[in-house]
Amino acid sequence: MQILIFMPIALAAVGILFHWLSFRRSSYARMTGSGWLSTIWNAGRNGEYLLWRELRRFEKRGGRFLINCYIPKGGDETTEIDLLMLTEAGIFVFESKNYGGWIFGSDRSSYWTQTLPAGRRVRKEKFFNPILQNDLHIRHLRELLDEEIPMHSVVVFSPRCELKRLDIERDDVTVVRRSELRRTIGRLSRLTRNALTPEQIDEIFQLLYPYTQTDPSVKRKHIADIRAHHKPSHGSGVCPRCGGALVLRTVKQGERRGERFLGCENFPRCRYTEGLGD
Repeated sequence: MQILIFMPIALAAVGILFHWLSFRRSSYARMTGSGWLSTIWNAGRNGEYLLWRELRRFEKRGGRFLINCYIPKGGDETTEIDLLMLTEAGIFVFESKNYGGWIFGSDRSSYWTQTLPAGRRVRKEKFFNPILQNDLHIRHLRELLDEEIPMHSVVVFSPRCELKRLDIERDDVTVVRRSELRRTIGRLSRLTRNALTPEQIDEIFQLLYPYTQTDPSVKRKHIADIRAHHKPSHGSGVCPRCGGALVLRTVKQGERRGERFLGCENFPRCRYTEGLGD
C-alpha cells in the first residue's frame, strides 16, 4: 500500500529532476543565465524557453540561437528581440506571445486584443501589434548587420490561445501557435535555401552575441521606454474589438444626421462605434 502511495510522488520527483537537468545543460540557460524556477514561473520567459525547446533540433543542423537580443535603435534606446535563429535559410526573427484566450487583430492596427473569461463576463486586454513589433526589430537588425540577408518574421502564440480573428494581408510575416511552428519553419526554409554558409552563420552569431549580454540597467530602461510609448489606457482611442484606432466620424443620413461619434479605422471590416456622450 505504501508503495502505491509513494510511487506517483517518486515519478513526479524524477520528472522534475530530469526537466531541471535538461534546462541546466541547455544553450538557453547558458545564454540567458536564467534559473529554472525563475523561468518556469515567469509567463513571458517561460514562453521564450518553450519556443526555444520547440526549435532546439535545429542546433543539430548547424543552427545558432540568440535570446533576448537588445539591438540599438538610435540615441540610447534599444529594441528587444525575443529569439533569433540563424540557419542556412537566413535569420528567423521570433516575437513570442505566451498568451491564452481569444486573439483578435489585423496587420494594420496599432493594438491587438486578448479576450479572457472572467466569470460570466469576458475581460479584454490590449497589447501592441506583434507584427509591428517585429517590423521594428528587423529594421534595426538590418541597419546593424548592413547586409541583405533573408529575414523571416514569425509571431508565435501559445497553444493555449485561439487565433480567433486575424486580418493579415501581408505575405512577409507569419503568425502561428507554437504547436504549428515546426511545419511553418520548414515551409519558410524552402523559400530561401542556402542563403547563409556555416561560416556566415558563425560570423553573425559572434557579432550579435554581445547584444544578448546586456547590463541590467539597459534592460530596465528598455522596459520603461516600452511602457512610456506603447501602453494603452482607458479613453486612449483604441478599438476594443480589433485594436484599431478610433476616429471621429459624423452620421451622414437619417434621423441622427450630423451627430458625431467614434468609429473604428478598420470599417467596414470592424463596425465598432462609441457615442461621444453629452
